[in-house]
Amino acid sequence: RKQKQFIKDLDSKVSLLQGPPGTGKTSGAIASALAGRIYTASKADSTVRAIVTGASNKSIDEVTNEVSELIEGYNEDTDTGELQNVDIIRLSPYVQEDKKKDNVKYLDYNNENHQAEILRILEQLDNTGLNNEGTVQSTLAGTDNHTILLTTPARLHGLMKNYAEEADIEEVYEAAPEIFDIMCVDEASMMTLDRFILSGAFMSSNGQWLIAGDHRQMPPVQKYDWTEENRRNIEQYLPYLSTLNYFRYLRGDDLTDFIDEDLVEDQPVNRDIKQTGLEVTYRCHEAVADFLQEWIYDKDNINYRSKETTTIPEVDAKTNGVQTALDPESPITLIIHDDTKSKQFNPVEAQIASVLDMELPEAESTGIVTPH
Repeated sequence: RKQKQFIKDLDSKVSLLQGPPGTGKTSGAIASALAGRIYTASKADSTVRAIVTGASNKSIDEVTNEVSELIEGYNEDTDTGELQNVDIIRLSPYVQEDKKKDNVKYLDYNNENHQAEILRILEQLDNTGLNNEGTVQSTLAGTDNHTILLTTPARLHGLMKNYAEEADIEEVYEAAPEIFDIMCVDEASMMTLDRFILSGAFMSSNGQWLIAGDHRQMPPVQKYDWTEENRRNIEQYLPYLSTLNYFRYLRGDDLTDFIDEDLVEDQPVNRDIKQTGLEVTYRCHEAVADFLQEWIYDKDNINYRSKETTTIPEVDAKTNGVQTALDPESPITLIIHDDTKSKQFNPVEAQIASVLDMELPEAESTGIVTPH
């Protein structure tokens, strides 16, 4: 139900999505929201020009795959054509051949063999008179194809810089051509504001922003001591906040855990920024979900829950410590060690993780999460 609220929100200028672990933020909400908007546009004989970006190539690849599979599945099941004319463009040189989807075009602007197709896509996006600003020399008057461009902020900048023709890249940003009418940001809780602004430079003034993430998970890692920053004119713009938290600040949400108290006094309240919180996890064990609900997501009024009860099989470990750590009756186990010297890399924790992984049956998969 919560996913449908986000998917069907066509009226909000900015729509925020908080997706706790395993709630289907990417597969059930983001991909469906994009496909739904294309479906609606097709019914209205209009086209969608969407950009999808994120904090990492991994998150963008996940959205690419989910959008690809959703559109492909719909087209296989129906012949009505609403999602037929969709160009899914993944701008990246790093995708492995065996990971590529048949209905996705993988392009690299540094590859001479791709440049003609990239120019065609830019022409397809350009129905705003972009060429009149001295940037990309468009020749097409329009197209019936929908376009979804998936890329990192840095590669979008590189794309525009590469195809700015005679114009300086600063002039392109100053002209602010409106070539996208939907912008979707995945893992917005990890994206810095400067990267978000870079990606949004070419958004239509009438477009919609879909901002997805979870501020209770890892924030952006930045090498800057903001506690020593004394320039009030810099601090008041909150450049250290993630993209998601910045929009939460504009909404008037409680950000006392993230910003100085004196800045809370001047906080705006804009409830036109809609926010949806997903609640059901399909990944976490119910004991893990209950723990996270009580200590974390209750603060956001999210009823985080799960029906998952599957655990790992019982193991016959070589030591009592490992046996206890892998007890299937304890879905959450806290292991404490006394190493205080390690900072960037912790060999003690690496060894613990290695030993635990080796004791698990080969059929079991293991995920290891680190702060950076």
